[in-house]
Amino acid sequence: MHTVYMSPEPHLRPFRDTWLPLAFSDSALFYEILSHIALEIATTQMLPFALYKDSDRRSIPNYLALHSLALRSINQRIADPVTGLSDGVISTVLAFACFSHSAKDWKSYSMHMDGLLAIIKAKGGIHEIDHNRIVRLLLLGIDVSASCFSGTPRRFPTPTPLLTSLRSSSQELPWWLPLPHSLSSHHSNIWAIIFPHDNALAEIFKGLSATIMNVRLESDKGAIWQDEDFAKSWLDPLTYRLLESSVGIENIHSGNFLAECCRLGALILLAKVRRRFSTHTTRLIFTGLETEKLLRLLKTYADQWIVFKPMLIWVSFLGAIGAEGQEREWFCDLIRTIGEQLMAKEWDEILVYASNLLWVGKVLNEECERLRPFIERG
Repeated sequence: MHTVYMSPEPHLRPFRDTWLPLAFSDSALFYEILSHIALEIATTQMLPFALYKDSDRRSIPNYLALHSLALRSINQRIADPVTGLSDGVISTVLAFACFSHSAKDWKSYSMHMDGLLAIIKAKGGIHEIDHNRIVRLLLLGIDVSASCFSGTPRRFPTPTPLLTSLRSSSQELPWWLPLPHSLSSHHSNIWAIIFPHDNALAEIFKGLSATIMNVRLESDKGAIWQDEDFAKSWLDPLTYRLLESSVGIENIHSGNFLAECCRLGALILLAKVRRRFSTHTTRLIFTGLETEKLLRLLKTYADQWIVFKPMLIWVSFLGAIGAEGQEREWFCDLIRTIGEQLMAKEWDEILVYASNLLWVGKVLNEECERLRPFIERG
């Protein structure tokens, strides 16, 4: 626990800021979260898996033993018509699914989500957990994310009133996905699914995920926008790496257009976030060029964007924010079309596909709201 709360490592923040506060409400969930914290710490320090020692030489219990305690607790309660339908049980099974997602174990993920769906149906329906705001938002985030990375349909409806309330109070969706630490291999990086043939871009997006996570988690405090050192250390290096990895328009083809569109979207995102910081001593990219190139690529290749459709919505939102006139309307028409393909017709149902990925609401939501009339008019 000391390591989680004191460590500056970004990959531990989802545990500290999202999962642990929830875990104190149920013993099974607490064991499960501790299990993955133990695994993360041990892997980071490259310690043996049987019995770990942290830097203070204190024992860290075997993560499998902790996971077994969580499973045992759930199995003892799952058949009970009262305790088996508790928020604690639901949260723990959701945590099982989350970490299967993180490990890209989609078979295990589907098993846990099917079980969760059965529990919620037995409880009376999804509205029965609306009172638990954080659990409902975590369920939304995991469900939407898996639909992107695994290509499977979502299992649960969008809690539109909850998202409206969240946006009106200028709050972000909770960051739930544990990030792979810097020692992790390419195979443990979730972005390798999107960019299987571009290890460098997958690593950049892993770094981008950590950066956006930190910005989102700190933006409510406001102090981060005055921290120029953070911008120079986190944002600017990513921008340079993305600029250096540009592919000329003449070299774009059906095999690499998706990666190039995502690279352009990331540049637009970083430029928008960078402008919120107090001073701008570092050159900012001119996003008009990126938006123009993105528009050209999508007009050519959007019909070939068969998988990872939420990523197409994400890049299209970023393109629309930077575009004007007919170009903006074209992006919005594409967003609406892809939303319909994903069975998302309402504004919040469409926007959540973008905002659950790489998104900073305090930077993008106001500009994004201007797109709403263009997307809803269809």
